[in-house]
Amino acid sequence: MKYRAKRTVVNGIAFASKKEAARYMELFLLQKSGDITGLELQPKFHIVINGFKVCTYIADFRYETRRGDVVTE
Repeated sequence: MKYRAKRTVVNGIAFASKKEAARYMELFLLQKSGDITGLELQPKFHIVINGFKVCTYIADFRYETRRGDVVTE
């Protein structure tokens, strides 16, 4: 286990740590209240350098704010 993180399940979704699960619950409630939209779990980003894919970065969350900003955590 990396960094002594404790796998946690919330709403049937497995998270790598309690901290990530707690952040998901915060974002879930913000989406439910309409403060954010489009909450996405583990979005993938392909990292391309000089036309070659070198890796894929997987973030924890991505969502859109009321102002229209897209936030990746």
